[in-house]
Amino acid sequence: MKSMLTKILIIIASFLLPIKPLILLVGFLIASDTMTGLWKMRKKNYKFSSRRLSSIISKFVLYEGAVLLFYGIEVFIMGDFILVFIKIPLVLTKVVCGVIAWTEIQSMGENIYEATGVNIWSKIKGM
Repeated sequence: MKSMLTKILIIIASFLLPIKPLILLVGFLIASDTMTGLWKMRKKNYKFSSRRLSSIISKFVLYEGAVLLFYGIEVFIMGDFILVFIKIPLVLTKVVCGVIAWTEIQSMGENIYEATGVNIWSKIKGM
């Protein structure tokens, strides 16, 4: 029984190996956004609540689930069709990851602005 479970976990890990960097990137961005959000709450003297912090879990599940879902769709349903037009492997999964990344980066910018009053995007544009 234990060896069967080990084999199943190895098969799942092998299937997910091509998108490991994307999964890690999304997780890193969610964690970074959470840290800037907590920093903003501390600077503004907002009260921490478990309900507010529990939204992190749902964000992890939804965002990582979206990456996994689109990866599955691309591998099993649309992969060959997409490759006829666009020669980039896993392009659909990468686009979804890019949208999630953009959302998280925007949220981090908003948190920094609310905590410090400094618009990070205008600072970057002014370089």
